[in-house]
Amino acid sequence: MKYVHKAFWQFLLVFLMFNNSASMGDAGLPIPRFVTIKSSKVNVRVGPGTHFPLKWVYTKSSLPVEIIAEFDTWRKIRDYEGSEGWVHQNMLVGKRNAIITKNCLMHEKATEHSNPIAKINENAILQLVSCDDKWCQLKTNNIKGWASKENCWGVYKDEIVK
Repeated sequence: MKYVHKAFWQFLLVFLMFNNSASMGDAGLPIPRFVTIKSSKVNVRVGPGTHFPLKWVYTKSSLPVEIIAEFDTWRKIRDYEGSEGWVHQNMLVGKRNAIITKNCLMHEKATEHSNPIAKINENAILQLVSCDDKWCQLKTNNIKGWASKENCWGVYKDEIVK
């Protein structure tokens, strides 16, 4: 019973800490922000600590995720499917990637009238190089080109990436 009582107060403290509109996290970086899963095996937990149960395990590196809260060395993340959980900060890297949300074309330039250079399949993960207000420059292997920002999960609608 004592453990349940302690766990309740820890949960309440964490809930109250993250139920605000603060825009800066413990790391001094903006919340929310996009990062990438670093390892091919990343445990996602129900709370910020190893004593919290596992929710699932990511088995693929390079997935973009959104950090939506921070607590000490733990980051609450949201993936492109909307699932949320806690991971240790060492399992994330600041590198930016994007997931393509529907089949689309990669263009030579940031305009739909430029030459298409590749077809990008839904759920493909590409490196995010830069974004303007409508287009994102993406890279995969030796191909670098532009795709419509609306087809990229891993960048905010109004975000400019340089």
